[in-house]
Amino acid sequence: MILLPIAVTAIKNLHQVKISLITLAVVVFLVNIYALGQQYLGWPVISTGNSEFSKGLILYLTPGARVNSTFAGHYDLAIFLSLVLVAAVPLFFVVNKYWKVLLVFLSILSFYILVLTAARQAFVATLMGAIVGLWLIKKRIIILLMLIIASLTLIYPSQLRDRFISTITINIQKGGDRYVPENNTKNNSQFNIPTLQLATPVPTKNRVVQEATKSATQDEYIASDIAPGEPTDTTQLGVYRSLGIRVNYEWPAAIRAFTKNPLIGTGYASLGLATDNDVLRSLGEVGLLGTVAFILLLIEIIRTIRTNINSVGRLIRFFKVGVIAMILAFILNAMFIDAFEASKVAVLFWIIIGIALATQKKDFNHTA
Repeated sequence: MILLPIAVTAIKNLHQVKISLITLAVVVFLVNIYALGQQYLGWPVISTGNSEFSKGLILYLTPGARVNSTFAGHYDLAIFLSLVLVAAVPLFFVVNKYWKVLLVFLSILSFYILVLTAARQAFVATLMGAIVGLWLIKKRIIILLMLIIASLTLIYPSQLRDRFISTITINIQKGGDRYVPENNTKNNSQFNIPTLQLATPVPTKNRVVQEATKSATQDEYIASDIAPGEPTDTTQLGVYRSLGIRVNYEWPAAIRAFTKNPLIGTGYASLGLATDNDVLRSLGEVGLLGTVAFILLLIEIIRTIRTNINSVGRLIRFFKVGVIAMILAFILNAMFIDAFEASKVAVLFWIIIGIALATQKKDFNHTA
């Protein structure tokens, strides 16, 4: 968060804002290219998705795994793409034709990589953020186009679509094919829980990012080490566990921490590596006082950015609108992911806000 005042101090004129946005566009392009390399060319993955991966292993994606690009995990990459896509929507209507073409190309590429991450909350946050941005700049007819694109994306077969369907069938309707062990099963996990036995996968290159194992007798991918009552399908299992770990462990732990000390919480990082809900994490770690202070800070940031927004040049005005929509999209992401603690994403978030706040300076060039 210290990068916010640094950005406010460093940005002094419109030219620096343009340079910052161009630099961001180049970074987004490179991030997307590396994601494509991971997906289709076998480029290495460095992940912190779990404690084993965090040892610094060189990994490679397997069928069913999701791209990380240069980030610590696919969720971090998805939030990053969500931010830049939302901020780019208003800018499209103010840049010249040459930059429009580049912006459309970069947005389509980023959206495709976002789909490859199969991150449901980032997809929804991107859609909602884009709608807010279009509403604020009075391009409301384009909202219908955005909804059509989102619908077509979810109709086309992809892991993202399958995870949305599984959210309904598994988490809401409690359906799906579940593993029921035989009475004489001899397949136990290290916790002495009977699990489904599957063929052992063959690693590619040195090590693999293991999210799926291919059965020797089936053409579909199903996960290994499935406990009784869990779905046997890989996608359904991932969706089931994704919600289960939040509802059954992470969120209750945050609530317990909050009840221990409602005013100031139990301290930063006291809840462990993840809570996957920044509101509950804030309540558990810094209590009501810290959470209310942080919420007021975000409200004041939005209020300040909106100050005199109609009296500045079109580029700055549309950039500010994009930043406001970006903040809302980031908050939506933070409802299911610890977005404010994701260092690579949070760093960029506060820098962009700092740039937007820098344009409030009296001696700033607002002419363009």
